[in-house]
Amino acid sequence: MNNDTITDVYFGKAGSPGVQRRARERIHWMCSHAQGNSVLDLGCSQGIASLLLGREGKRVVGVDREADPVAFARAELEKEEAAVRERVRFVHADAAELDPKEQRFDTVMLGEVLEHQIDWSGLLDISKELLNARGRLIITTPYGFFPYHDHKEPIYLSRLWAELAERFDLRETLLIDAYLAIVAQRPQKSPRRLSSDDYAHGLTLADRRLADVDIRAEALRLDLQRRTENHKALESELAELKGRSAGTERRAQDLENATAQRQTLQERLVRADDELKHAQEALELSEQEVAVLRDEREGAGAAAEKALAGARQLGEEARAAAQALAAERERSKALESRVFELDTALRANEAEATQLAQRTSRREAELTEEIEDRERQLDEALRRRMELEAELRRPVAART
Repeated sequence: MNNDTITDVYFGKAGSPGVQRRARERIHWMCSHAQGNSVLDLGCSQGIASLLLGREGKRVVGVDREADPVAFARAELEKEEAAVRERVRFVHADAAELDPKEQRFDTVMLGEVLEHQIDWSGLLDISKELLNARGRLIITTPYGFFPYHDHKEPIYLSRLWAELAERFDLRETLLIDAYLAIVAQRPQKSPRRLSSDDYAHGLTLADRRLADVDIRAEALRLDLQRRTENHKALESELAELKGRSAGTERRAQDLENATAQRQTLQERLVRADDELKHAQEALELSEQEVAVLRDEREGAGAAAEKALAGARQLGEEARAAAQALAAERERSKALESRVFELDTALRANEAEATQLAQRTSRREAELTEEIEDRERQLDEALRRRMELEAELRRPVAART
């Protein structure tokens, strides 16, 4: 399959501006050299040349052996005015199927067809048979190697001229960019021989084509050199980016470590809060125990006073009362000693609780300051990471 889209190229819907301009130039050249009223467009593809000639008032038959481009050409023809639709028709057929006895033409066009044939000499014979007497053959074809998936062997001027000179009179040969453009005529008798002027003109065309190839080769060499230098620059930039990526990974690891340390500090702060809570609970228990002992002391004092009053009233029992009082006093002393010990323990516990609270407060302040410092480090690390990620996302062209 050729997959030609020449109509889209002609109307600027496909290809680069240069390709579009050169395609239009070749198509217009062919149309301008069509003679007579009847034209056969062999290998018409999507039919753009046939439509242009139909608009100029010529009767045109476009023939192509591929069904898709013929269907496309017919659809385009339906968009034309009635007069053009009456003058132009498209046929899905091979050139060998056309019968010269049914119709001959004033002009046969082979617009970039020969390069798609393995043996194009037979197509020249068919074209000659389909021409009226003194009818004109118009050819465009790439000169030399032209990379395209459906092109067969490259066509060079010497063989093409030799094949044409056996069948036609050569009238014009020129170079349109990298394409040969040839006008030949069906001879009345035998074809005229090529002259020395013809060969000199052919040599000029060959020199022009060679010069174009040299210019393009040099342009390609310079472009390759530039691309090589750009490639090296890109490799250097890639290596730098890899280094930055490694630094980013290290910073990310530092960030993870800082996050873990922050978590550890938070856990230590929670434990310190628990220790402070436990100390406060122990202090409350100690205060409750002191209150109980004070109550006992007050009760013991009341009992001693009652015993002393009984001793005064009961003189007879003074000795016993004295002994009981002494015993009660001893108990009171013991209780006072116990109270003193508990007071001492309470003060010690209060002092210890105060110190613990102070230490806890200081440690909490230190932990808070350390956490804030870690958070600042974390924010700075995150900011650096975001900057690096943004730099990595920037296109290479923007950084250069």
